[in-house]
Amino acid sequence: MPIQERKAYGAAVAQNVREDILANAPWARAGGNEVIVISKLGLYGAVTATYGLYKGRAVISEEGTILQATTYDGDELKVPVVNLVLLPNESLRCFMTDSAADPLGIVVVVRGASYTRGR
Repeated sequence: MPIQERKAYGAAVAQNVREDILANAPWARAGGNEVIVISKLGLYGAVTATYGLYKGRAVISEEGTILQATTYDGDELKVPVVNLVLLPNESLRCFMTDSAADPLGIVVVVRGASYTRGR
């Protein structure tokens, strides 16, 4: 099944609080009989926000990484190509911290596919 999403995550996070903003993103958690392949992933938002991106226990982007751009302009060609594979029961986590009094969160642009193993 294709994965295609452009959505803001973390807008409800309190100022200066570190939170996993992908905790409720269904494409960021592979089920017990599922493999998720993420081919494109872009993170965009206010310059006051920083993040750390993790696949399982592996660090993809160090904590405190600054966002690539402040806004997503809709150009698919500018969304970075990645090669992330989430195996069964594996997850992608993104911990965001925003120093703004009213955090707007991070716009996540993701493309990929999920595959379910047959019985």
